[in-house]
Amino acid sequence: MILIVDKRESVLKHRAGAILIERPGEKRQSVPLEQLEQVIVYGNPSVETAVWRMLAAKGISTTLLPLRGRSEPVVLGASLATRLPLRKAQHRCADRMASVVSVARWLVAGKLHSYHPLLQERAENGEVSDLHARFGEYCDRALEKLEQTSDLETIRGIEGGMAREWFSLLAEWLPSGMKFGGRNRRPPRDPVNALLSLGYTLLYSEMRQLVVASGFDPSMGFLHREYPGRESFVLDCCERFRCGVDRLVLDLVGGEVLQSDDFYYRKEEGCRLAKRGRPLFYDAWAAHLRRWPDPERTGDDASPPQSLRQRIGQHLSQLREQVLQAVDDG
Repeated sequence: MILIVDKRESVLKHRAGAILIERPGEKRQSVPLEQLEQVIVYGNPSVETAVWRMLAAKGISTTLLPLRGRSEPVVLGASLATRLPLRKAQHRCADRMASVVSVARWLVAGKLHSYHPLLQERAENGEVSDLHARFGEYCDRALEKLEQTSDLETIRGIEGGMAREWFSLLAEWLPSGMKFGGRNRRPPRDPVNALLSLGYTLLYSEMRQLVVASGFDPSMGFLHREYPGRESFVLDCCERFRCGVDRLVLDLVGGEVLQSDDFYYRKEEGCRLAKRGRPLFYDAWAAHLRRWPDPERTGDDASPPQSLRQRIGQHLSQLREQVLQAVDDG
């Protein structure tokens, strides 16, 4: 269950393993914590401290989204896990450039591979253009270049170039009325970027919970530079899953589930999903979480669908092996 709180006069309390939601003139609602997997809060409702404490203790990803202004989303979670050996290995790995390069190379290769299933699906439907072919060729060349380089900045440059090529192709696939000309944010200036920013924020929230629970240090990244206040390792881990967000946005906008009048635009806030469009997005997001696209699926793959959390768990397990191997090799 995903709990969305977006009414200004909401009051949230914790009672006997449940969140109570009270609103003037409405019947009190009770949501059992055991049934929750994500909480999304818009604006500034009144919330008891006990609610935040229990959400953190249960490991339920919680995202605070601003209603207006240019303030950034906030992700809440539990404190660092107690698996010190893994964190120590992660820090040793981050202190050796050869090890950092090895892990960063693996992360970018995974992101490049993650787009292949979607490209293949579009090709099977006869939707191949010059930009489509160019992006596929870029990915193939980039994978070859990754194997040959030992320079971290080159690896970061490959990832940045891939992102530019991808968003150019995405713009071709999307309706022209959405005015998507590439990635922009802080604030997003068009409906597609508003959805991408929201989707990436929710992905980050899910990822952070599982990164911490697995024992990694969320701030000690390899691909993303260290920066005060930024959890670079969580961003590293998100890269392989961004295509899943992009695919959902493509389905919602390209399939006209969400249209331009489901958004509003203000100069200071940029473009935002309007209240009437939120149920459509979150219904689709909840279904998408349970059947997250497999970044390594092939056309004849008949494996059963898995949730985002299952796929993240597999990814973090593989990443753990990469980190430990990089330390051993160093």
